[in-house]
Amino acid sequence: MKIRNGFVSNSSSSSFVVLGVETTKEIRDKCLEIAKQDEEKFKDCFDEFHDGRIELNLNEFAEVLDFDYCDVEDDNQGALGIMLTHVSDDSCLDYKVIPLDNLFRIDSLLNLLGKDKSDIKIITGTSLC
Repeated sequence: MKIRNGFVSNSSSSSFVVLGVETTKEIRDKCLEIAKQDEEKFKDCFDEFHDGRIELNLNEFAEVLDFDYCDVEDDNQGALGIMLTHVSDDSCLDYKVIPLDNLFRIDSLLNLLGKDKSDIKIITGTSLC
């Protein structure tokens, strides 16, 4: 039985640690530009809404590139990069052993986004499910 201390709600959340870049408006716009340049590769990365809007789904975009995306439901903030760990309300710590060579893949993401190593961050957050 799980005993909660503090605020309790009907929604669940998950916490994450990502090595990557913050998904600022600049980064989201760059991802959209990349996806539009290769629509065949990213064809499943667009969400169409009933009002006709079409938006880039960053989860799908990251998956095509073999990266991870974690979002925080406030203000379109999130992290794009390599998931180091993830914990949800209904599970224990998602233990991962990440080979060091795998972490060097972040360079390919930086190149794609036109960023440099100074833009890499270890980003932590909680997202609502």
